[in-house]
Amino acid sequence: MRVASSFLPEDENNIYKKAVFRLMPELEGHELEADFLKKLVCPQCGQESASALVYRLNNNDSWKQLGETFKCCRCRDRDMLNLSMEKGLKEQSQLISERLMNDYFLLPEKLKGSGFKDYHELIPLLLLQNKGQFPM
Repeated sequence: MRVASSFLPEDENNIYKKAVFRLMPELEGHELEADFLKKLVCPQCGQESASALVYRLNNNDSWKQLGETFKCCRCRDRDMLNLSMEKGLKEQSQLISERLMNDYFLLPEKLKGSGFKDYHELIPLLLLQNKGQFPM
């Protein structure tokens, strides 16, 4: 069985180099330095808690940022929470609408054939759905 520490690279900088090469394949084969900068200004809230991946070629003194600055942890968490809540609200409204439709609006199949011989739908459901008057 492998030891958990064997999955970690010996040099932390190798992780960043691999990320740079994966995101920019045209740099493959070049000798470069890569680093992960922290304490940058978050583009959403303005606090100094964001981060970014930077690299520089060995023959160059200036660092270049790879991609956008990552948002800080709070902003990422807030965005993910908003997405999950929005998805949950959509699913909940769909479930409620299906339940109302099945339990209260439509006559169950058992009851249609058990004594309601004169039952007729006055407004067909498909007409309401096509006109957009009844949410589904």
